[in-house]
Amino acid sequence: FYTLVGVLLGTLADRWNRPRLMAAGLALWSLLTAATGFARNLFQVACCRAFVGVGEATLTPSALSMLGDVFKPKYRAFAAGFYYAGIPLGAGIGMIASSYILPAYGWRGCFLILGLAGTVFVIPLLLLKDPKRGAMEEVQPQQESQGEPKPSFWTLVSKLFSTMKRSPALTLTILASSMQSYAMASGVFALAWLQVERGFTFERAAGLAGWIFLIAGTLSAILGGVVGDWFNKRWNGGRLWLLVIANFFFTPIGVAFLLVDPNTWYFYVIWFISSMSSMFAFGGVFSTVQDLAPVKIRATAVAFLIFAQNFLGSGPGPWVTGRLVDNWTFTGALLTAAAVGFMSTPLYVIAALRFKKDRDRILAEQ
Repeated sequence: FYTLVGVLLGTLADRWNRPRLMAAGLALWSLLTAATGFARNLFQVACCRAFVGVGEATLTPSALSMLGDVFKPKYRAFAAGFYYAGIPLGAGIGMIASSYILPAYGWRGCFLILGLAGTVFVIPLLLLKDPKRGAMEEVQPQQESQGEPKPSFWTLVSKLFSTMKRSPALTLTILASSMQSYAMASGVFALAWLQVERGFTFERAAGLAGWIFLIAGTLSAILGGVVGDWFNKRWNGGRLWLLVIANFFFTPIGVAFLLVDPNTWYFYVIWFISSMSSMFAFGGVFSTVQDLAPVKIRATAVAFLIFAQNFLGSGPGPWVTGRLVDNWTFTGALLTAAAVGFMSTPLYVIAALRFKKDRDRILAEQ
């Protein structure tokens, strides 16, 4: 639901008031998260989770297209990285909180308490002003005439695919990011791996994982954006070149994390550095997609990126990894997922080499 509805809601973000769309989505997913705590059977849980996905799908296309309208292009990776720092902050706090809530109130209490917490931010979102689209572009896009009808869903999707056809850098960035999403999503088995093959209790594994992901993930999301912008000022496609370097740096560390003795002090150092890899690429990937997409379909492009990440990566990643766990070991399955993520490297290289040519073409056609 998150994946499929996201494309539709991405096109809606290119046509409607974005803060109001995000506020409606946040209210929906927060209340349905809380309602999951009252579910009495699998069907009710599935229905709640489906509508949580619908609500969540409103956020990123709207948010990143808004950030693209208030940050200059040279700071765009920082903006996207800072935005995506919300994932480790939220997931880390959620894991830490659940390690305390679960023993006292059970899984129902986790859903109820954490779901209601999200509704606090609905009102601030409604008070946000929707910025002018394309306000920070080097070449200002042609503005719509007063009373001109909004483009249809199919018009926006057709424009997106036409852009992808003429921009190999955009298409390859989306594919490479999907491969990395496969590896990242497979990390859902990390807590089970820590318990089954490394002897951790759930409370200890969840607590440590929460703190490490909160600190390392937040740091790496922001750092990846800042360094990506620095690279981009000095080299064409610099953000993509940084992702190539990051793959060569983080992949061996991730492999070491799965193989070293957990009873050593350096296991936790490697764990921390390995956790940084999960968020490092977001700033570079999402800013690159924004740079290579025309302003009028920017939210649609972000929505399609998320669609590809989920359909090609986050969806099959846990399923395939789970099948490998059932027939092999957690360690072997997670090593396989890391290999898939590393295979994104040549795609990033080609996209970086094409970036300037494709970006110049987009600017000329705005």
